Parts: sequence; structure tokens; C-alpha cells
Amino acid sequence: MKAKLGMSPIAWWNDDLVELSDDVSLEECLRQSRSAGFTGMEKGRRFPDDPDVMLPILRAADVTLCGGWFSGTLVDEELAVNKARIAPMIELFKAVNAPCIVYGEVGRSIQGKREIPLAQKAKLGDDEMKAYAKRSPNLANGVPIRACR
Repeated sequence: MKAKLGMSPIAWWNDDLVELSDDVSLEECLRQSRSAGFTGMEKGRRFPDDPDVMLPILRAADVTLCGGWFSGTLVDEELAVNKARIAPMIELFKAVNAPCIVYGEVGRSIQGKREIPLAQKAKLGDDEMKAYAKRSPNLANGVPIRACR
């Protein structure tokens, strides 16, 4: 069995602070990653959401979409809200044969709120964590999701 290596576009641009790297195109990112030996790329903000547009770009670079991040908010929002938000991503990933979605819980995050000190970030209590743990597996509906925290 051969290992395939995928890369995140964070090595080329910052999806959170767009002002840091707007000079690097998707095509250049894919070209450089492929020349470095990577065969897959995680979805970033510059990727089109239309598989008919995305697939020719990936094929031209000889790269596949190997995954992507979903910013979940199950800690604060209903399961139905998160299911509605992730549904288009699931359909896109099926259409381009991407193997996984990486779930990251971002509810109560202070990311991007530079005025809030890190020491003041919200923390889940034991009861909140137990309730979250009961809700989170219901998001997948049989679709493999790897949880990150």
C-alpha cells in the first residue's frame, strides 16, 4: 500500500487573515504543492464550491481534494442548523470524491476577536461537555467525521 500525502493551503495562504496572502492563487498553490510531492490538498477559501469548476483545476494540477475543515457550532446551535450548513460541503465532497471532512468545534471561539485576551476564552463545564458529546455523533448520519478539539 502506497501512502499519499496531502497538504493544507495554510502553507500558501491564511484562510483566517485574508490580508496576509492574497497574492497567491489557487493554481500556484496546487502547482507548488504537487512539485513538492503532495498529491492532495485540503479545501481552502480559494477553492470553488462548484464541482464542475473545481475538478478541472484539480486535474490540471494532478491533485485531488483530500479533505476540508468544517467549523461546527454544536456547542451553541441546534443540530439542524449545523446539518444544514454542512450539507452542501458533503455534496461537494461526494462529487469530487474527497474522502473526509474534518470537524472543528468553533462555538464560543474568540478567534478573530483580537480585543479579547486568550485567558478570557470560554470554557465548557462538565455538564456542557457531556451534552455536547451526546449531540456531536448525530451530525454525521453515517458519514465518517473526525472530530478535532
